[in-house]
Amino acid sequence: MISNYLSKTEIRERIEKSYKALLYELQSVREEDWRKKLRKDWHWDLHDLLAHFVGWDEICLKSAKKFLEGERPEYDGVDDEIYNEKFLKKYSTLSRKELLANFAKSRMNICLFLKSLAPRQVIHANAQGMTWHNWHRGERPRLTLCSILDLSWHDTEHIQDVQNFKRKTLAIELNEKAAVYLYPKSPFSFDCSFYNPSHFKTSDLQWKSSVKWHSCLWKGGLLGLKFEDQSSKGKPRIKLTIFSKKILLEDDIASLEREVAWRYNLAYDLSNFYKVTSKDPLLVNVISKYKGMRIFHSGSLYEYLVIGIVLQNAPVYRTMSMMQSLFDRFGRSIHFDGKYFSCFWEPSEILKSSGDELKLLKLGYRVKSLIEISTLFKQKKIDEIKLRKLSESEQERNLLSLPGIGIATAQYILCDCFHRYSELKHIPNWERKIYSQVFFKSSKVLPEKKLLNFLNSKFGEFTKLATHYFWADIWWRRERGEKIEWLEEEIRT
Repeated sequence: MISNYLSKTEIRERIEKSYKALLYELQSVREEDWRKKLRKDWHWDLHDLLAHFVGWDEICLKSAKKFLEGERPEYDGVDDEIYNEKFLKKYSTLSRKELLANFAKSRMNICLFLKSLAPRQVIHANAQGMTWHNWHRGERPRLTLCSILDLSWHDTEHIQDVQNFKRKTLAIELNEKAAVYLYPKSPFSFDCSFYNPSHFKTSDLQWKSSVKWHSCLWKGGLLGLKFEDQSSKGKPRIKLTIFSKKILLEDDIASLEREVAWRYNLAYDLSNFYKVTSKDPLLVNVISKYKGMRIFHSGSLYEYLVIGIVLQNAPVYRTMSMMQSLFDRFGRSIHFDGKYFSCFWEPSEILKSSGDELKLLKLGYRVKSLIEISTLFKQKKIDEIKLRKLSESEQERNLLSLPGIGIATAQYILCDCFHRYSELKHIPNWERKIYSQVFFKSSKVLPEKKLLNFLNSKFGEFTKLATHYFWADIWWRRERGEKIEWLEEEIRT
């Protein structure tokens, strides 16, 4: 029925939203990749695809104007390829910047046209009763203003093409393999020591029970890591398969093996922690479920700092979007073990771009901190290995001196990267909400000082490790399908 058709405002809002999403994907493509084929079986590149968008925007606007006068679109019943070839030829000489400007203009013109219409014009035009000559998805739908100008489905369809181009077509194949075995100190629990369900999802890793895949930038080379739990009772063992483009030297494999052992804290002796907390009624049950769990960070300190900066003052979906744009623009896509992954970049890659280019990725105020952090690493003013050897107070002082890093991020790094598990000095507000529920069954957010005093006095030198067990318990229960109402409310908020 006519009343079910989209209004002019709904059409405009849909195409504005899909345009922004498409533009966001296009802006993260490197200049060097702009004229590469989108797929092996398709002769178009991104320039051609963008010309296709501009051309169809323009012809759909002309058709909409004719439709309001009771005429059919000129392309109805004509092979789309005829028009596509015209568009590609027409815009072939424009630069990327010029073509993007044309796209912005063509989409703006459609939106302005929709704004200019009176509701009665739309109703009258939609009531003409014409159907398309062209078949669309197995049917010939009614010809309406919406079916001419709602280009959101078209945008969305090609957004997938752009994403596949960046993350699959451009992927570097890692076909060489080497295997080593890691022997964590017992007790050891693979899944909860190699995967943290509280972390936001990123395209550089995948996990399923007893197996983890992770991309790795190591000594300037792109690697794929596959971890498989091969433990038997009381005898922890992990098979690590290293995928690379070229055969790795034995020294490089050995150094990577040591680095992995550090990042996942595989040599850590949990016995003192379990001894101290064995009589704590709060911890006993949690430890029984996750005995052998360690705190880890699978990447480098630079990667952690980037994540920390991107996380600041942003909801999870926004953080995920920013991270993927950074991966697409500065990292590389790799393919190993039948799977595709994004991989981190060298700090110098970000410094090749201007601040304005970074702002196009919608990073906001974080651009300044990302540039400053990347500069410090490129100039070797931050040495992760040397930092590991400093005292906790010196580590903290160094971290707090870094641009864009506050007490919250510094505390996370001390725990996750440097394995410092003693005193908590800060609890972010949303974590306070959760700890108030977990330790006091209170829906009211308790003062930070009260929570800090309670946790530090109760768990002492193992405060961060103990709170991690409680934290992990909540998120693993959610991962396994349990619905925790108060937690879901916090996540939505």
